[in-house]
This record gives sequence, structure tokens and C-alpha cells, in this order.
Amino acid sequence: MGWDLGRETPVLRELLRQRSFPLLPRVDGKQTRVVPGCGFGHDINIILLAREGYDAVGADFAPGPLWWLADQLQQQGLQAELIYEDIFQLPAVWARPAGAVWEYTCYCAIDPQRRGEYFAAMAGLLHPGGRLVWLFFPLDSIVGGDGLALRCEYDRSGGIDAAAGLSPCGGGISQGFASSKGWWGSVAHVPKDYRERAMKAVLELVDTGMRLEGRNERGQRTYFDADPSVGGSDTAPRPMELFLQAMMACTAMDVLSIIRKKRRTVTTFRISAEAERAPEHPKVFRRIHLRYELVSPDATEQDLQRAVELSQSTYCSASIMVRRSGCEITWEVLLRRPEEVEVMPQSAE
Repeated sequence: MGWDLGRETPVLRELLRQRSFPLLPRVDGKQTRVVPGCGFGHDINIILLAREGYDAVGADFAPGPLWWLADQLQQQGLQAELIYEDIFQLPAVWARPAGAVWEYTCYCAIDPQRRGEYFAAMAGLLHPGGRLVWLFFPLDSIVGGDGLALRCEYDRSGGIDAAAGLSPCGGGISQGFASSKGWWGSVAHVPKDYRERAMKAVLELVDTGMRLEGRNERGQRTYFDADPSVGGSDTAPRPMELFLQAMMACTAMDVLSIIRKKRRTVTTFRISAEAERAPEHPKVFRRIHLRYELVSPDATEQDLQRAVELSQSTYCSASIMVRRSGCEITWEVLLRRPEEVEVMPQSAE
């Protein structure tokens, strides 16, 4: 992402170095700081907070960045709590109140119509007297918009050029938000001993040819086979065919999750792909073109395009892994209304 420096934002590092934040409350002797939409933990760096002695809590609805962050924490001998959950659901599933919620880049990424829900959710995370701490970079002297004004104080000392604000949350950001609640759901915590619980699989030959059976830790099975010209019997997909389909499934789940979190209806959804491989060994993918097709009565093309962009740039570990191998991935989107199509074709194009 263009704003992702791969490390904490310099403003945060400088504020922590200067101890410039006003005194924030401790809860049960802990300086608990929740970072909603933490992603890889770069901008508001979970690792930095843990190293500075804070009780750091990061939350995100994408599991890939959380696993990466857990790996980094373990390598550095640090501890932080990582929660795999939609930020709007956090108050219902995370009961330990925090002294502060640190906001940076999460608020600007949500649907403006849901900003009231956002403040209600953040208030639900805080201990009475806790604070919502936010860091914005306004482009002009007017801060706010989309019907929700924000009060900021500017600090241009010490090379810092940002708007930093503190909002008291004694039971709620305001009376109107205090009674509002987010969605209800369940929480899955990333285990601290995840290396011992890392992904495992078994692959076995099941005939005298090339038919292979793969099993994951839950016992679910996947089959592979090869062309008869190389000793197979053509009873199952080739490994690279499944590799391509797995990448498509990975990005599809991202897109579906993002669309549904916007409370848009998914009537039908499909991805088709055209992939070009190198002519000589190793026959890696060189170009992949994806076509995302969504039938929905209320989603917009912008909703679909944004969901795909987020998947391809941030969340789809399979696509990002393929792209890092040198493969070019392009895509197009097609949105249709239910009345425009009765049945979406099922055969591969």
C-alpha cells in the first residue's frame, strides 16, 4: 500500500519518544492500548507498543497480517494480543476494557455512513475515562467531512506535522452513540504458540500411477493427478490447476467478506481466470487475468472494485505470493443486477 512504510509512522515514534501524550488511564494496572484495523501493525506498530511496555492489542478481520505479526512478535520475544474480528463486533466479543484506543487509517477506510457505528464500537472497548487517541494528516485547515466533524489540535513543533486528538469516552463518545452496539459474533485469538500449531499437511500416493491424496489437519481430502503421457490417469486436477484455483478461492473469500461487511447482498458470485505459464521448466505463471463477476441488488461497482483492490493489495496471501514470484496479475470486475441475469453460467470460459 502507498502509505505502508513497513514500520511505525515517524509521528508515533516521535510522540512516544517525547512522551507527548497526556496521561492515559491504566486499567487493572495495565496500559492497554487497542489498535483497530491493525493490519501488519506497521503504522501504529504493535511491536513498538509491546517493546515500550504497553499491553498492546491488535484487531483485524484479515488473518494473514495477524499471522505475520504473531511471527514477528515471537521472533523478538514480545507479547501482544491479536484478535481476528470485524472491528464493529469487538465490543461484543472482547470484554477487557482498555485505557485507550489508538486510531490511525482505520477510520478513513470504512464506509462514511458507518462512522457512527465506528465511534459506538470504540466507546464499547474503553474503560470509563478511557480515551480515543487518533492521528490524522489533514490536507487543509478543514478537518472532518461526510457529516461528522472532528475537533483537532495542531502540533507543528519538533518536526511533527499532523493533527492529533484526544476524545474522552466516559461510557461513550457522546450520549447518542453510548447506547449503540456493533454486530455480534465470535472471536478467534491467534495463539502465542502458533509455530507448534502451524499449518500441516500430508500427501500420499493412492494408486500405481500419479494419483495423490492430500489431507489437512482436519482430515479433509484433496486429489491430484497427471496426464497419461507422464504416467497419470487424468482422474483429478493437475497441481498447478489447483494452485490457480486456490489463489482464486483466496481472493474470492476476501471479496465476499468485504462486500458482506458493507451489508451488501451477494446473489451469485464467480471468478474466472486466464493464466499463462512459462514455456520451459520451471513452468511458472507469468501472467494471470481474473474476472470478478458479482450479481447483487444493492452493491455498486465501486464496492466490488474496492473489495478486489483490498484483496489484491493487502489481504490475499496467495495472490501476493504469486505476484512476488514475478507473475503479473490483472483483473476486471463485472456487476449485474438479479433482473439482468437469471442463471450465471457455470462452465469455465
